[in-house]
Amino acid sequence: MSMRDFLKKMELEGGVLHENDKVSTGIEVSIMKALSDGPILYFEDVEGYETSVIANVCGTRGRIYSARAHAKSKIAAPNKL
Repeated sequence: MSMRDFLKKMELEGGVLHENDKVSTGIEVSIMKALSDGPILYFEDVEGYETSVIANVCGTRGRIYSARAHAKSKIAAPNKL
């Protein structure tokens, strides 16, 4: 699955938060990215960049499973130390 296809899928599931206001990588993007269990963050207007920036794509195991198109039961649980 391509990143574009994955983002479309997450959009349909309501898992993407769009930020349309201008943000900086030094402050807003860094702070919002720290919200690891939250939605995928899609920054439309990042100061100093011509392209959009996405963050927190792998913020939950569920999204990782979804991106890989695997059922959770088919992926081994992480080893606990």
